[in-house]
Amino acid sequence: MSWDDAVAAALVGTERRPEPVAADGPLADVLPRDATPEWSLLRLAGGLAVLREAGRRPERIADLPAPAAPDEREPCPPGARARLAALLDLPDRRWLLAEWLGLLVETGCAPPAEHLPAMLHVLSELVRVPSFPEDEVRTERERSLGQFANDVDDPSLLADRALIRTAWSGHPYGHDVTGTRASVGGFGRQDAVDFHAAHFGPRPAHLFVVGAVDPDEVAGQIEEAFDSWADGPRTGVEVPAPGGVSRGGTVVVVDRPEQTQSQVRLAGPAYRRGAPVQFAAQVVNVTLGAGFTSRLVREVRVKRGLSYGVGSAFDTLRAGGLFSVSSFTKVETTGRLLSVMRKEVDRMRKRGPTKAEVEKAQRYLAGLFPLRTETNESLAAVLADMALYGLGDDWLDRYRDRVHAVSRAEAQEAAAAYCFPEPPLTVVVGPAERLRPQLERFGPVEVLSADDVL
Repeated sequence: MSWDDAVAAALVGTERRPEPVAADGPLADVLPRDATPEWSLLRLAGGLAVLREAGRRPERIADLPAPAAPDEREPCPPGARARLAALLDLPDRRWLLAEWLGLLVETGCAPPAEHLPAMLHVLSELVRVPSFPEDEVRTERERSLGQFANDVDDPSLLADRALIRTAWSGHPYGHDVTGTRASVGGFGRQDAVDFHAAHFGPRPAHLFVVGAVDPDEVAGQIEEAFDSWADGPRTGVEVPAPGGVSRGGTVVVVDRPEQTQSQVRLAGPAYRRGAPVQFAAQVVNVTLGAGFTSRLVREVRVKRGLSYGVGSAFDTLRAGGLFSVSSFTKVETTGRLLSVMRKEVDRMRKRGPTKAEVEKAQRYLAGLFPLRTETNESLAAVLADMALYGLGDDWLDRYRDRVHAVSRAEAQEAAAAYCFPEPPLTVVVGPAERLRPQLERFGPVEVLSADDVL
């Protein structure tokens, strides 16, 4: 049996046959005949952390009113379980398990929890001693470079990349995690090896297992799987606090002469994730631009028809954050759109939300929060955020209370602090020659090419 056939057999519970393809189980129709498993390290590691059981939720958040959503994915077919048990006896069982689990998660089936110990051993190998095969590094490098070629034709993506790169210029947050053409083009296997050695280790790492498991048993299994993991950095990376937003008051245009629409972004500095002002700021954001009934939607879309979509958001990280407003419109109405956007942000900064708007936003935020923890995957993500950003062990338990505790005065203070008290950075993607006369009244205009952004 070939490598691909062994993996496919584990997945669908049958040996594939050349002609015709005959397979038992619900996955036979969705597994490509010529599929070659090429799952990246992060996709496998992320898949290995998934453990779900219908209707189950850890006791620590049992007081949340929303019940856990049932797991509607197909159960692991019995035949696939039997094949997996056989494959685990093979010399390359751990690689086979990784490929099997990656395919299982990708096709929407629930991984069998009884194989958690084996999954932990695979995860341990992936994080302790990844091999970074040269051919896979080369393949990923070529894929990334090919994606950059596609990104040139995505004006929304160009606007987002230009905003991050410009706003955080000179700060680590300005380094797009996908890299640039230059950095990816020069990336080799040794770069991956060096990065792993510098940043992966047991001391700064966290592991979260969420599901219908016994904590004491899982603790023993984790200790067995990771006991040999040593060395590595003593602490995680310390990110310096950013010194505000670079080039505030400037208008940066990414020139795309062929575009008939323009993408528009405004940005200013915000708070770090978990700062005390976070709850008041979120109340402000919901009122201003984080919902279909927000002020920005009403003024930009409903009243004036300038765009189908407009919104605001706080993008907060461990050392700082951004407050941004985004939209798009026809090239000839770009200046008008910017005027309306800035006017609404100015009005929020000066007056804040009304008492009725505060109460409405509180109901929205408090009601939405349980949905963020209704599955084991989403709960694990929240727990990881709590650890990464130092949110405190009571973050889940007190979240809704903190939302309801926001007063109108606190919301007004947050609006005054973050709704562009200083001129914001403006980023526009579109034909620079046609846009410049509309944009010069908002600040000095700088023109970039798409290559400057990518």
